[in-house]
Formats: sequence, C-alpha cells, structure tokens
Amino acid sequence: KILLSLRDSGVGDRLKLAQDKSKTKEEALTFIEDLILAAENILQENPNKEFLKATRLMQKTYTEIKSTNSNLRLAMENLFLNLFYKMI
Repeated sequence: KILLSLRDSGVGDRLKLAQDKSKTKEEALTFIEDLILAAENILQENPNKEFLKATRLMQKTYTEIKSTNSNLRLAMENLFLNLFYKMI
C-alpha cells in the first residue's frame, strides 16, 4: 500500500517520508525491508520492469545503509526520490 502511494506522491511527500523514516538506522532498515517485501509480492502477481528496478534500488540502499556509515537521511532521500523516477 505504501509502495503504491509512494509511486504517485510528489517530491515534498517523498522528502517528508525520508525524514520520518530516517530517525534511526534500525527503523530505516526495517522500513526498506517492508518495501522490498511489498515490491516482491507485486512482482509475483504482476511482473514489470518498474517494480523490478525499484526492488533493485531498495536492495542497494539497504546494503549501503547496513554495511557503511553513510548519512542515513541522505541515503533515504536518494532512495525515495529515485523510486519510480519517471512518475515525479
């Protein structure tokens, strides 16, 4: 549900979500895990390139956050602004 609404949301909404979900590393990772699972469920029901690219980007961001000491909010903003980029 959140993944589908994110697809249709504007830049301001995406940045607000990134701000809200980047309070702690654990919260961010859990949220991305949930998004990945949602995307995989959508892909099983209706395979398409849009959700495949989104899943890859989420997995890449998850790995980056988990394995490095990167700026958490910047990584989340980058993820949300680049998900479904053509929709913005």
